[in-house]
Amino acid sequence: MRIAFATPEYVTEKTFDGGLSNYVHRIALALKSRGHDPVVFVYSDRDETFVHRDIKIHRVDCRLPHERVKLPMFLKKGYRSLCKRLYPDAYRVYKKTALEYNSYQLNALLLRMHHKNPFDIVQYASYLSPALYRHPSIPSVVRASSYAPLWNVAYGCSNYHEEECELTAFGRADAVFAPSFLLASQLTTVLDRPVPVIETPFFMEAENLDDALLDVFDLRNKQYLLFFGTVGLLKGCLTIAKSLNRLFSQYPQLYFVFAGKISQFQEEKFDVLVRREVRSEYQNRIIFCGNAKHSQLYPVIQAAKGVILPSRVDNLPNTCLEAMGLGKIVVGTRGASFDQLIHDGENGFLCEIDDPGSLFASMQKLLSLSEEKVQQMSKAAIERIKLLHPDIVVPKLLDFYREVIARHKQLQNIKKAT
Repeated sequence: MRIAFATPEYVTEKTFDGGLSNYVHRIALALKSRGHDPVVFVYSDRDETFVHRDIKIHRVDCRLPHERVKLPMFLKKGYRSLCKRLYPDAYRVYKKTALEYNSYQLNALLLRMHHKNPFDIVQYASYLSPALYRHPSIPSVVRASSYAPLWNVAYGCSNYHEEECELTAFGRADAVFAPSFLLASQLTTVLDRPVPVIETPFFMEAENLDDALLDVFDLRNKQYLLFFGTVGLLKGCLTIAKSLNRLFSQYPQLYFVFAGKISQFQEEKFDVLVRREVRSEYQNRIIFCGNAKHSQLYPVIQAAKGVILPSRVDNLPNTCLEAMGLGKIVVGTRGASFDQLIHDGENGFLCEIDDPGSLFASMQKLLSLSEEKVQQMSKAAIERIKLLHPDIVVPKLLDFYREVIARHKQLQNIKKAT
């Protein structure tokens, strides 16, 4: 099959670190290795076509016309910030316009490529609504990587136009699927049509590991728990911060490491808010590693005592898959899709959302495990992730594609007949 992927982010871009970009990368590699022809269309600041790991990538210049004017970066940033403050309603409308323009540009190129060499199907991401201007002549599905109303609440913000565009994009696709039962259930109700669950295929890519971060932050000689991902409200980092005083008090040798990009929260970075919750005598036991590629991140994960991911809402996140795939014990939140992967006390631990006391209790359980129990739970975590191997999951996705293509063809024939 010839399959197009339309996405706002990919591993070749500046936004290489997101769960969505890693998902598209892994599924493209899995399909390519099985004889299919995946082609990636990604939002960019320029038009360019190239090949990355035997996958053709089309960068699509999605900048609005006035954004293409060459101004000093500090002027652009200052102007955007001023507009957001003085004209918040107008800025939200601008964002809606940008979403529509991005989708239009990407789908225009996709259609031109389709006329040259037809695609069997297009898989769109839900994030930033690239399916808004999908062409009805090509079968299409949307993978719900997130759902704006839920995510915006968890971020502590609202964006009606983003939510409106996403809902429209869902409605224009031939079908929608989700990796988690949590999101599939929500969308089945909202869209009033079945949304099947197809879990995220996962495999540990062969990497030349770079353990430099262990030396840079002296982690070889430290016992630490780890959070990795976007350091922000959505991922539960404020809940972590509120549990650290008790944690550091009870475990004098323990450190806590945050690895990932820092979310901007209103006018403050989230690392500032995290430190504000922690007493001064414990400040030196909080370590921020910053963003890192997998080759640098994996050694940091492997050396951790455990991985702490108390998201307010999530969707079978890559962070959890990667940590469990490396045999680490994960503490995740109950009711945020982690319970689809984690059986509490068997291959990880679950805590309550936005509950520092519950999170602290789960971290206590993790830190009190015997070495034998750690090995047992580690093995169980790896076994659960093996069920997501592409050999198991990709055939389910391909069967779903075929159903959508057959249904699309049937509807096209009916239209022609009438």
